[in-house]
Amino acid sequence: IKGNTYYQASYRAGLRVLDINNIDNKSYTEIGFFDTYPENDGTDFDGAWNVYPFFESGNIVISDINRGLFVVRKSD
Repeated sequence: IKGNTYYQASYRAGLRVLDINNIDNKSYTEIGFFDTYPENDGTDFDGAWNVYPFFESGNIVISDINRGLFVVRKSD
């Protein structure tokens, strides 16, 4: 979590970026994603394993079980 943004590594669904400003009301909004496993979004243990969004540069690193590291950045 960085501010009110939650960065989630979601295996085959890839990186999911969620706005959690309204989490007290049990509500959140997906505001971005990056699919590291485009073949499918099944529930097996492939794809994004971890995400690190804390670099000053704004880079976000995604570690993927099958494909290694991805470096992405939120678009403006």
